[in-house]
Amino acid sequence: MGLDMYLKAEQYVTPKLGWGPDAPANPAHTKLIEAVKFDPRTDERLAEHIGIYGVTVSTTVAYWRKANSIHAWFVDHVQNGQDDCRDYSVTVEQITELRDLAARVLTDPAKLGPELLPSREGFFFGSYDYDEWYVEDLQNTVTQLDAVLDLVKG
Repeated sequence: MGLDMYLKAEQYVTPKLGWGPDAPANPAHTKLIEAVKFDPRTDERLAEHIGIYGVTVSTTVAYWRKANSIHAWFVDHVQNGQDDCRDYSVTVEQITELRDLAARVLTDPAKLGPELLPSREGFFFGSYDYDEWYVEDLQNTVTQLDAVLDLVKG
């Protein structure tokens, strides 16, 4: 993670609705295969594995830019302290924890921010103050993560 952070949701879509040779084809899978213009079921190199390939769909569900306190939280709570710009899996519990923490800090950003969700300095990380930009980052976090949690429930 760096200047820009993306939270993505992924869903695996199976080729069939159910198990066994008589299970009907999954129409969503068929549409996705058509969209990516590659069908592993008809590729000669994959002939021995015909019918087992699903499609993984990935979409961005949250985005932050120069939100250094949110960046720091991900580094500390998801990435085991490694700030290495790699992709990491984030659990629903972690998303809930960050959402609740941001909402709590919003009740008194000047007092609670430095203690619970502190800014972190870094190259091109934006403001380190607990000002309107900090508050906007937290509001954005709560709004986006509320939507993500609603998505997970559905």
